[in-house]
Amino acid sequence: MSDFFSSDRTDNENIVTRVGERDRVQFGTDGLTKDLLTANGEKRGLDLFLIRMGPNDTSSDTPYSHCGLEAGYVLKGGFELEVEERVHILGEGDACAFESTRPHRFRNAGQREAVVLWANFRHQSTQDAERLTTVKRNNEINKERENLP
Repeated sequence: MSDFFSSDRTDNENIVTRVGERDRVQFGTDGLTKDLLTANGEKRGLDLFLIRMGPNDTSSDTPYSHCGLEAGYVLKGGFELEVEERVHILGEGDACAFESTRPHRFRNAGQREAVVLWANFRHQSTQDAERLTTVKRNNEINKERENLP
């Protein structure tokens, strides 16, 4: 019976991330902070972030995409999410979720600090890979068009 409750795990994975042990990810404009709340996300494929944005802070000037899934929950302020050129305005208590292969970006939608709990689940299905390849090729075509006389 004791074997049922014992653990064979001998790895040193971090289960708890203390407030003073968080990594900060450099991302977006200078006023935007993205604190990594979970350790060993690269092994698990899941990262949880606390994002803080001042007025006018943005994740990027242009939409970007990558493999996986994303979800967010607005804790404070206003949050503008753009996915495939469609803009969504979220307020406190609102949530979102979408495939990361869809071109996206976000910004503070208000004049006070915005705080968002954000999750990234990194996986790559065949469908993700195909969609990401199509998005990248379309971006390349658009850049080529911009260089035409």
